[in-house]
Amino acid sequence: MVSVTCVLAAIGVLLPWGLGTTSAPLIVFAILWGMTALSLPGLWSKIITPICKDDPTLPGLVFSIFAMLRGIGNVTAGPISTKLLQTDAFRGAIGAYGTNFGAVLIYTAVTTFFGGVVGAFFPA
Repeated sequence: MVSVTCVLAAIGVLLPWGLGTTSAPLIVFAILWGMTALSLPGLWSKIITPICKDDPTLPGLVFSIFAMLRGIGNVTAGPISTKLLQTDAFRGAIGAYGTNFGAVLIYTAVTTFFGGVVGAFFPA
């Protein structure tokens, strides 16, 4: 389930947002992103279960690690996206890729996709 939601979220970034230049594709992106990527913390309990197996002391620790990693992601997102917005590596590309958001789109899709690859190890 984690892999499916991550792949759908990555596709939502690459296709509707990346290729769209009007508001209609952005609405499709927002709906797809909201239904997939933003639902991942709800799956944490399903991911924690196989990690902890029968040890009743581990779920709190693993949940705390997940929350800490999410916090690190939230704190580092600003500086990373700022640097990515300053690059013009994709100037002239089609759709939103040709804007200053091109590098942010690729970065978001790649990291979300690799989250799905890691999620394959935790079937939920």
